[in-house]
Amino acid sequence: TISHPLVKTVSAYIDEHIQSNISLDELADQVHMSKYHFLRKFKELTGVTVHSFIINKRLIKAVSELKEGKSVTQVYQDSGFTDYSSFLRNFRKTFGVSPGKYHNVY
Repeated sequence: TISHPLVKTVSAYIDEHIQSNISLDELADQVHMSKYHFLRKFKELTGVTVHSFIINKRLIKAVSELKEGKSVTQVYQDSGFTDYSSFLRNFRKTFGVSPGKYHNVY
């Protein structure tokens, strides 16, 4: 599944454009599919929505940068979150603590 060419292509594109606002149209274009077919196929292959996949990749980047000692503000901007409240909500939901607490512990 994760080794499927579609998932590899999409994942690489997301990594390259993580700081940008990534649209479904862009991702579907990368794999030469209609947006709706792409959404169905991606979910079938990965078990998660494209949106969840992007959020998870952004959170992985954020955690990595927090561990490097970067500031929470710098991290959420580098990770491609459009605003702090979105970053905070997703971070807490995933890790159970605020990014600031996480930053202080690690």
